[in-house]
Amino acid sequence: MNPALRMRTMFALLMSLLMSSLMSGWVTWLNLGLGPNFLPHWQTAFMAAGRRHSR
Repeated sequence: MNPALRMRTMFALLMSLLMSSLMSGWVTWLNLGLGPNFLPHWQTAFMAAGRRHSR
């Protein structure tokens, strides 16, 4: 694979992961608040978003 294409692909994958993390965290925080179960709820929301888009 061409190094430039590899860099573009890695950047796209990392940016996608970052945006998915930020948006699922933001929406979870807006809906449930920052309580003691925030991280498990955020993990569930992140995994559900990934399953929805992979079909």
